[in-house]
Amino acid sequence: MNWILRRILSRVIRGIIIANILSLFLSSSVFAATENKKQNIPTSSISLTPVIGGYLFAGSESLNPTILYGLKLSYDMIGVGISDTLGVEGTFDYFSTTTKSGSKKVDGALFRVDAIYSVTPRNKLVPFLAVGIGDILVNKDSTLDNSPLLNYGIGLKYYLQDYLAVRADVRHLFVYNSVSTRNNFELSMGLTYVFGKERKKTPAQPPVVPPKPVPVVVEPVLTPAPVPTPAPAPVPTPAPEPVIETAPLPIPAVESPPAPVAPVEPTPVSAPVQAQKKAVVTLDRNLMRNESIEFEFAKTVMDSSYDDSLKATAALINSSPNATIRIEGHTDSIGSSAANLSLSVKRAISFKNGLVKLGVDPGKVTIKGYGFAKPIANNSTEEGRKKNRRAVAVIVIKQKK
Repeated sequence: MNWILRRILSRVIRGIIIANILSLFLSSSVFAATENKKQNIPTSSISLTPVIGGYLFAGSESLNPTILYGLKLSYDMIGVGISDTLGVEGTFDYFSTTTKSGSKKVDGALFRVDAIYSVTPRNKLVPFLAVGIGDILVNKDSTLDNSPLLNYGIGLKYYLQDYLAVRADVRHLFVYNSVSTRNNFELSMGLTYVFGKERKKTPAQPPVVPPKPVPVVVEPVLTPAPVPTPAPAPVPTPAPEPVIETAPLPIPAVESPPAPVAPVEPTPVSAPVQAQKKAVVTLDRNLMRNESIEFEFAKTVMDSSYDDSLKATAALINSSPNATIRIEGHTDSIGSSAANLSLSVKRAISFKNGLVKLGVDPGKVTIKGYGFAKPIANNSTEEGRKKNRRAVAVIVIKQKK
C-alpha cells in the first residue's frame, strides 16, 4: 500500500510541474499575440475545484462504473475575447470499484493536464472546451496497471459570484494499454473557488457629473451718445385754403329796383382816408364795418385806386386785437353758375391777399364766395352789373366788457 501512495504522490508532483510549464508557455504566447492589439490587458486567475462524478469503464477492464472524487487546480488567462483566453488545468481523481466477474475490489487514480478554451470568458455563463493528456493507475489483484491516456470534452461554468462558480464536465478518455485502446467516459460536477481578484468586475464608470456652468460675463455694449440734431428752422405755415361755400342758385325772377338805402355817415378814423373811387364804408352800433371793392368784368385783380382804402382797413384791423374780418365775393349774372362761383372766390382771395401784404394776420380773415346769388343791383343794365361785381369786407370789432 505504501508503494501505491508513493506512486500517487510522484504522479501528482509530475502533473503539477507539467501544468506550470504549460501555463508559462501559454501565457507568454497569449501576451505575444495581444501585445500589438490595443485592448485591455488580460487578467490571470488561479482556482481550485473539488469535484464528484461518475466514471464508466467501456473497455476490456471488466470493471463496474464507479463514483469519482477529484480535485482540479486551474490557471486561467482571461483575455478580452475568445481569441486571447486560454487556461491550463491539472486534475487528480480517485475511484474505487469492483470487477464485473466477482467482488474483487479495484482502486485507481487518474492524473491529467488539460488545456481549457473558454468561449465567453467574461460572462456569467462560460462554456468551454478541454483537451489534454494524462495517466491512469489501476490496482487490481495487487497488480498495478499504469496506462497513458488522451482525453477531450466540454464543460460549463456558471458564476454565482466573481469568486464562486458551479461547474460540470463531460470527458471522453482514450486509454492505451499495450497495443489496445480502451474508451472510458467521465462525468463530473464541482464548485470552483477563484482566489484573489482574478475575476474583477469591470469597474463601474463613475457617474458623469455635468460641469458647473461657468457664468458668462457679458460686457455691456457702450452705445455712443446721440449727437443732438439742430432743430429745423420753422417753416411758415401757408395761409389756409379758402372755404368755398356754394350758395343755392337763385330762382329766375323779374328783378325789381332795390329799395333806397339810407346813407350812413362814416365814422372818422385816426387817419382820414379819401378813396379816389367810390367806396361804401359803414360802421354800425355793434362796431361792424363793411368795405366794398368793385372789379372789372371777369377780373380778380383790384384796381390801384383802392390802395388807400385798403391801407386804412388794414390799419384798423391791426390796431384792434379783437378784430376779425370776413370777405365775401360776388359777380354779375353773365356766365354759368359754376364759373361765377369760382370767380367770386378768387375776388375774395385777392382782397385777403392785399390785407395780408399790409400786415393783417391771415388767421383773422375768412373768405366766402356767392357767385351771382346775392346781387345788390339789376343785372339787366351795365351799371347794375358793375355794382354786383364786388368783394365786401365785413369787419367785426368786439368790445371789451
